[in-house]
Amino acid sequence: MCLDRRCRFGSSERTNPMRLKHATLVAILISTVVFGAFAQVDAVSSASTVSNNADFLKAISKNGSWIVITTKSLTFNQDVVLDGNFLHRGAYARTLAFYASDSKHNVTAVYTVAAPRFIVKSENTQLEGGIIKGDVYVQSNNFTLAGTIEGNLYFANAQCRATFKITGSGKVTGTIAVKPLGN
Repeated sequence: MCLDRRCRFGSSERTNPMRLKHATLVAILISTVVFGAFAQVDAVSSASTVSNNADFLKAISKNGSWIVITTKSLTFNQDVVLDGNFLHRGAYARTLAFYASDSKHNVTAVYTVAAPRFIVKSENTQLEGGIIKGDVYVQSNNFTLAGTIEGNLYFANAQCRATFKITGSGKVTGTIAVKPLGN
């Protein structure tokens, strides 16, 4: 039995440096294949609870959080952009919760985020509750509306529109149409 630490366990052979390099390259290749599907993920994060404009803009940014919870209504004089792809429990997700609830999940207050244009660039975004006041431009797939849009809802293309869902008490007071931003 080899007592030299470079030997394999239970073997009298010395470890071949070429074999070690090969094993390392195989491990890197497997990691690339397995985790390569997540190459487009911008962040993996927790929730952000916000109560002011600056914190809200930070939370919805590319470096923000997968879920954004407001604790009061907010008003913006400029466009608001929800950007970044986030993983939550192994899937892309972005949730906006503009409401408060009690321990039994009953809604106790509803908040409004008002902006001239609210631009959604994050995949699988859900407005879980609350109100967006202004026109919403969706530039990503799988937008789900369980809250209210007081304005128009526009999609960048037919694919974005086709993957859109309204659930629960979700509603849009204006037009729902395919209309790319800037047109």
